[in-house]
Amino acid sequence: MMILITNYLFLLLLLKTITQQILGMVPDPMLRNADQQHRNNFFERRGGSWTIRQTADGTPRTEPPIVPSTNSRAALREAVAKKPGEPETRPQDYDNFVDMILRMLTYQPDGRIRPEEALRHPFIVNVPSES
Repeated sequence: MMILITNYLFLLLLLKTITQQILGMVPDPMLRNADQQHRNNFFERRGGSWTIRQTADGTPRTEPPIVPSTNSRAALREAVAKKPGEPETRPQDYDNFVDMILRMLTYQPDGRIRPEEALRHPFIVNVPSES
């Protein structure tokens, strides 16, 4: 049971780190409305604004600090950019992919792409045929 809990906490930390580095900081209204215990596990108030909690127990970090992205489109574009040795892909395919993923991961649920919209998204609709 302890391994399961440890793995769960690791996955939460990993998800938090990746999400923050791509999407940026969680909006203040969402943090204010969040359950206090959960919010305080991952965020802290500094200088009047919310920031990402860097360590669970307040000890200094040994890794570079987690810095939220200020440009989620550029951060995700960099994360999915073509790597050396990968097959050639049209730049528009990357742009469409980034757009669809960002719309799926929007923090506010009412701003997320709906399934029927996703099925009509250019990333899905404009898939080149393999010949």
